[in-house]
Amino acid sequence: MGQPDRAAFAAGHLGQKLRRLLVGEVPHGAEDAGLDEGRVGPAQQPLAVVVPEPVRPPQPPEPPAPSEEDLFARMSLDDLNRQKPLDDVYFDFDKSDLRPDGEATLLRNAAWLRKWTSVKIRVDGCADPRGTNEYNFGLGMRRADVVRAFLVSQGVALDRIEVVAVGETQLVCTEQTEECWARNRRGSFLITAK
Repeated sequence: MGQPDRAAFAAGHLGQKLRRLLVGEVPHGAEDAGLDEGRVGPAQQPLAVVVPEPVRPPQPPEPPAPSEEDLFARMSLDDLNRQKPLDDVYFDFDKSDLRPDGEATLLRNAAWLRKWTSVKIRVDGCADPRGTNEYNFGLGMRRADVVRAFLVSQGVALDRIEVVAVGETQLVCTEQTEECWARNRRGSFLITAK
């Protein structure tokens, strides 16, 4: 039996990696370079056997990571409100003027609202429990109005912002201390639509 036609064999396996397996021993001075590894048995002309590499099916590409927009779209309103992407704004006692820390907070909130243009919010104007209910509702409304006006000045559409005065009905702290009262004097955010 003669030597197989290597060119014809290789042509039938185009695009596949091939391995060469040698059986026998290559005599010294053999012309076929690279055939002298792996000597086995008595000196004889080696038989070259070409074995194709196993064909592995191509791996499907990794699915892309979900975008920020995809993640946002998957969240419910409850999920979004639990994350609290909008920080509360705090006020001094008996005041509705924005403090510098309140302006910084509202700048961050406005940037977030400009990014997510479909979001609608409600601003609850809150007060601490000192003062009459009527007075605290009026103070809460002034605080909510100031927050809305600032957000509108930063490019957030007016029709995306509802304001409500809640006065002292949404206390986050009930201790009779200044630190506790300060936590209740705020403009609080609720996302109502996305």
